[in-house]
Parts: sequence; C-alpha cells; structure tokens
Amino acid sequence: MALNFFNKKAKTTSKTEATKPVAELKSSNVAETINPRPVIHAADCRALRSALLTEKAAALETQGQYVFRIWPNSNKQQVKQAVENLYKVKVTAVRIVNLPNKKRQLGRTLGTKAGVKKAIVRLALGQSIELIAK
Repeated sequence: MALNFFNKKAKTTSKTEATKPVAELKSSNVAETINPRPVIHAADCRALRSALLTEKAAALETQGQYVFRIWPNSNKQQVKQAVENLYKVKVTAVRIVNLPNKKRQLGRTLGTKAGVKKAIVRLALGQSIELIAK
C-alpha cells in the first residue's frame, strides 16, 4: 500500500544496550543529564515580576539594596524566598511599596496609568546581585 508511512514504526533496540548493566547505562549518560541552569520554581515566578532599573535603584545598589517589581498579591515572605532561591543570596530585610494609579489625559480622553507594587530587598553584607550582565 502506498500510504503506509502513516503507520507507527516499531522501536528497535540494539542488543548491546539491552545486555549492558543499568549502572553502565547511567554512568554513560551522566554528561547529558546535567543541567547547568538553576532550577526556577513556580512559586518564585509568582512573587517577582522584574528588577527595576532606575537611577534611584542604582543608588540603592551601592547600599546593598535592590528594587523589584512584584505581583499585587505578593507578600514579604514570598519575595524574600523568591530572591534567595533565584539569586542564591541571604536577604536580611524586605520593604514593600504600593504606588497608586496616576490620572493621565490625552486630549479630551481621561485615563489612568497603572499603579505598581515594588519591593526593596536588603542583602546581607558582602553579597550582591548582578542584574545586568557586564
């Protein structure tokens, strides 16, 4: 039949792989299974949105404080845990600021600019986060 390419092909395993002990198979594939990237948990992504890169945030970085935009339902404990897990640093304090909506007008049209919730995170002495790759 001409349309037999839609049929599934049976898997074939070589006899050499089938007869190898399990320990040899695991040791031969170790280099392929190592993941150099850190594991990012979903809970960490639910707390932090992004890092804020402003002049004021840059001035705070010299004091060991970093500013992040966070989701509206995030709290201090979630932010602390997320920063510690993502950046592998020790957080000593977290302060949260809720900035309100701002009214904006374009011609006759009135509107609002969305407010922002941000967290100012203080790290332990001697620790830092590289937010921008140099």
